[in-house]
Amino acid sequence: MVFVTDIESFADATKKIFEEAPEEARYGMKFCRETGCVVLNVTDRKTVVSFRTTDATDIRKIEKINAYYLHMCTDREFNEEELIQYEQSKTKPATQNTASKKQTSNHSKKKNKK
Repeated sequence: MVFVTDIESFADATKKIFEEAPEEARYGMKFCRETGCVVLNVTDRKTVVSFRTTDATDIRKIEKINAYYLHMCTDREFNEEELIQYEQSKTKPATQNTASKKQTSNHSKKKNKK
């Protein structure tokens, strides 16, 4: 078992595992509440690569890695540009939703005053 110290080298090492043996590769994530530690594991039955962190800034990177592996598991022909477009489109509606919520909450306040 190999523990990797930074998230970028973990992503690089695990992408190689998924590209070489997609049928054998497995990805696991574990969270320990007591210590606030997140552990990521990738294995292909021959090698195991693990990453452990308690840093909150790594969560965004872990989310991107999860999206990559989910996409790799569901679609054989992976296009990284599609993933980038998906991530960008995912952030845009969040700002629009908050604006629409403010409008509806103001509208409901006006109704209550009448």
